[in-house]
Amino acid sequence: MAVQMTLSEALGLAVERQERLELEQAEAICRQILNAVPDWRPAAGLLVSLLLSTGRPDEAARIAARYPRLDDELTPGDMVENWRRHSQPAGVVGTVIVPAFRAAGCIARALDSVARAVDHLRAAVDDPGLRVLLVVSDDACPKGSAAAALDWARARDWNDLRLAAVAVNRGAAVARNTGARLAEGPLLWFLDADDEFLPEHLHITRDLLLHTPRAGFVRTGMVFETIDDQVTLTARIRNQNTSPINLCVRRACHDFVGGFPEEPCFRDGGGEDVAYADFLSTFFYGIRKMRQTVVYRRRPGNSLDVQADEFTGRVPSDQKVLPRDLLSRQIAARVFTMSRLHRLRHVVPPDGLPPLRGVRWPVENVNSDPEYG
Repeated sequence: MAVQMTLSEALGLAVERQERLELEQAEAICRQILNAVPDWRPAAGLLVSLLLSTGRPDEAARIAARYPRLDDELTPGDMVENWRRHSQPAGVVGTVIVPAFRAAGCIARALDSVARAVDHLRAAVDDPGLRVLLVVSDDACPKGSAAAALDWARARDWNDLRLAAVAVNRGAAVARNTGARLAEGPLLWFLDADDEFLPEHLHITRDLLLHTPRAGFVRTGMVFETIDDQVTLTARIRNQNTSPINLCVRRACHDFVGGFPEEPCFRDGGGEDVAYADFLSTFFYGIRKMRQTVVYRRRPGNSLDVQADEFTGRVPSDQKVLPRDLLSRQIAARVFTMSRLHRLRHVVPPDGLPPLRGVRWPVENVNSDPEYG
């Protein structure tokens, strides 16, 4: 009886430490008790509770497994199971950012493709609780893109959706950066509201970065809707090296380079995607895979439709004559690009970044397909 009282007093002291939030001291006392009397269940139950409180469910489960059920008692294993049932959902592995402007008629199809890619990722890693956040960034759209996205989420009971909005239409670069500021998780994906992910896109890109810590981003192949078998290799590689929709980037790398450029000359003259790609490939190693995991959709008047003849070589790109004002804006955009690159050269990189590249050219990739370009 004296020994039992001594154990009870020790356990009482551990409980006292727990109530005072001195969890490390309480854990140490429980371990001392179990070293002396390994089968004393009250101490095991308290230790499992402490391990769950300090975020170590796997260790708690290993200890709980030593104490099988006796009659109708509440076991340490029941505590672990109850914790898992009622714990918060798993952390977000990354965020898909969808800029939306006049996209009410097509955004549901794009979001459906994200949902299929999330389902594929969960099945591939055998984790049904895995979460991917969706941020739809409404670029001051007058025709209900945000409402269409919200209707989609309600119909699918999709809780991991955030809506971002800007007051004045300023283009896709601002919309993407606005969405990125609401992102969660270590990875960012971008999808234009009229394009689509193929089911394996999230899994392939995440897996490549997960197993290549040296790389800051990964790019994959693109399906050019209606003209995929006609696109020249030069046009394919150029687009696959600059488009946001086939890109997965570490959020820390996006933050370091400052996101997409927002100066008006980029929006008016184009080139924000090229500049952003330049920022990333200047400072970070990339992975490039020819595997087609996204669809660049063609709709009347959209970018692919306008440039289809150029992409297929029917109109050589070097024969285009640019208007004077457009050429002027493109020159200004190039100056802003070089200015940011120069400034970033003198920034001390924060902790947590993959290694920075030492030289700008040539572009150096890791774990890439040789034929990617």
